[in-house]
Formats: sequence, C-alpha cells, structure tokens
Amino acid sequence: MPVNSPNYPPEGFRDRVVNVQATGSMTGRLNEDNGALTTLALRMTTMGVGSCVWEALAYLDVIESRTRTMADHLSRELAGLGQDLAGIRQAIATLSTKLDDATAQLTALGVRIPAWTTEEGVLSGQWDDDMGMIYTPSASELGLVVELTKVQDQLYPAGAVIEIDPPADTFVSRGSRVKVTVNWS
Repeated sequence: MPVNSPNYPPEGFRDRVVNVQATGSMTGRLNEDNGALTTLALRMTTMGVGSCVWEALAYLDVIESRTRTMADHLSRELAGLGQDLAGIRQAIATLSTKLDDATAQLTALGVRIPAWTTEEGVLSGQWDDDMGMIYTPSASELGLVVELTKVQDQLYPAGAVIEIDPPADTFVSRGSRVKVTVNWS
C-alpha cells in the first residue's frame, strides 16, 4: 500500500475480518454437490473487495489530512498578506501626505509654465475645455514676467501661441521671465 494513514493502517483490515474455516467439500471454491460458491471463495472475494475499500479509505484520509494542513497554512499566509497590505496602505497614505506637502512647498517657491494656446490666455487666463471646467491661469496670476513677441505666420490663426520659452511644463521660480511668441495676423 503506497499510502500510510493513521486511521486506516495496512494491517488494520485483516485484523477486522472474521476468519471462517471451510470443511469437507467447502475447502475448494465451488461446492461439488450444488455448484454454489464455497465459504472460502466468498471469503477470498470479500477480502479482495474489502482490501480495496480499505486502501481507498486510507487515501481519502490522507487527502483530508493534507487538505486541512494546506488550508491552515493558506489561512496563516492570507492573514500575513492582510497585515502586509495594511502596512502598504499606511505607507502610501504617509507618502501621499509627504507628496502633498512637497508640492505645496514647490508651488510656493515656483510654478509650472502652462501650455497657453492664445495671447488672451497668456495675458488674462483661459478656460481650456468646451465645458469651461479647466482653467489655466495667466502669466501675471502665476507671478511670471512675460516678454511677448508678435510674428506673422500663416500656419497659425491670429492670436495663437507659436512658442513658449522656456517650454510649457517647465518648473520656474516666481518672477521668472517667459518669452511667448504669438501670431498677430
């Protein structure tokens, strides 16, 4: 038997079977008088089937034991992962707070140059979407000094921003000079 179950040991089945001794013509497999199975034949068949059932019970017992062990292990692992996740969430919250503080400090020290699209946006601010939900502040609102240059370029509509130097999304200190080229035609 390839499996060792504490509840169904290999020798356990034989200990539970009642041994019936056959006598006379019953010592063979068939009764010579009427052709019926002898007690020995029935016993041998019962032993074979019983041994298979016993072995199957042993396998099931081992499977149940290993499944229970694995479930306990997974439960402990899951609890550990839950604690790890709580720690990660706390670390993210802490980092988020620190990032907010750093962003506030950087904003106090400087600003990000917006991607203005029109001269009016540079001078007065602009609403950037069709629904008027996104506002881009003017250069003066951001504390920037604008050097406005007007050129004629047929590729752009009148009043369109052609170039920003330093480029949009550059972080600069308040009071910095920004050169903006717009089309005047």
